[in-house]
This record gives sequence, structure tokens and C-alpha cells, in this order.
Amino acid sequence: MDHYEYEREELEVGMEVAVPCYVTYGWQIRFRYPIWGTEKIKKLTPKKTKITLENGHIIELKKNWDGYHTRLYKHDPEMPRETSVALAFRSVLQDSKKIPNIRFSDIDDEHLIDIASKLHDVLEFVSTRKNNDEPE
Repeated sequence: MDHYEYEREELEVGMEVAVPCYVTYGWQIRFRYPIWGTEKIKKLTPKKTKITLENGHIIELKKNWDGYHTRLYKHDPEMPRETSVALAFRSVLQDSKKIPNIRFSDIDDEHLIDIASKLHDVLEFVSTRKNNDEPE
């Protein structure tokens, strides 16, 4: 992910910026792509350390407790693709949490056959990827 990160000095009121929203899993592990949002800058403090966006969010450009600070980026043509992949990942995470609550008695025959086929395809894909990722 090599997107152009704006420096504080470059920011101006009315400027459109890309704001990342990270999908996390496990113990605060970030997925490889964020969900990108585009927002306009509504207000800036004189030193440009606090930014108010048009949606009302306030961003402080300083280091947080974990060493990271919020970054604002120039919109990039790759961002929509990265967003769709991150959304798909988030959907898989959310849907996979629902699987243990499934009641098989509630699934009719046709859907059960369809689910079994799709689950087999997923397991086959994961197995193939796992074997390809192992060093030779």
C-alpha cells in the first residue's frame, strides 16, 4: 500500500482527503487493506493539528498511545478495490461468527446441498492455498 500521505502543511479547508478505517481481527491485527472513505476538510486549527471533517469527525494529527497517528491520504485509483476486499474480509469475519449457532434441522434439503457444495469449495480453496504457501 503505497498511497500518498498528506503532510500537515499541505492540508487546506475544502480539500478532499481519503481517510482509512481499519478492519481488525484477533488481538488488534489489521487486515492488509483499510476501508477507505473520502471526506472534505471543514475546519483546521492554525497549527493544523486538529481537523474537523464535513461529517463532523474530529481528527487529531499527533501520536496516539500505541505510537500510531491518524494519516490522511490523497485519493488513489486502487482505493476502491482495496475497500471492496476489506469489506469482503469483514463480511467473512462477521458471518463466520454465526456458524456455531446454526441449526441444521432448520435447513431444507435443497439449501443443505447448496451449503455443503459451497463449504466444500471454500475448504478446497483454503487447502490449496495452504499447500502452496508452504516452503519447498
